[in-house]
Amino acid sequence: MPVITYTAGIIDWNKKEIQDLDRMTRKTMNMYGGPHPRADIHRLYLPGKEGGRGLREVAATVRFQCAGLQGYINKAKEKGPLIEAVWKHPSIKGYKSKKEEMEVWETENTTKWTSIHLHGQYKRQVPEITSMENAYKWMRESTGLKIETEALITAAQD
Repeated sequence: MPVITYTAGIIDWNKKEIQDLDRMTRKTMNMYGGPHPRADIHRLYLPGKEGGRGLREVAATVRFQCAGLQGYINKAKEKGPLIEAVWKHPSIKGYKSKKEEMEVWETENTTKWTSIHLHGQYKRQVPEITSMENAYKWMRESTGLKIETEALITAAQD
């Protein structure tokens, strides 16, 4: 992830390369028992407070870094003609602030997970049964569970 983070906004990563990196990451994690093979992938990328596993998605990382770079260049564009020329380049436009991009991404991913008929059933029923804080408290705290055990519990919930 550090290589992706460092180069995002500088190197033009195409969609297929980003998807392939995410797929390779999930395959490697599957080999070592990280996510359950039948678990929903949207949940894998959500933070623990939302019931996810907290993995960083490559596409989201690129999106957040580009938004941050756009914000930085927007603030610094008056500092000289070179930065102003970068600001005028079309690839630097089109993002909200980094914080807003993160919120939009989290909402989109949660909606995708919830909208899946079978996998999203647990997420849809949690607010009726208990508070969100209590439902996912075990995922935020250090419980000492092995990664395989955590994967099995989340797969059972899905």
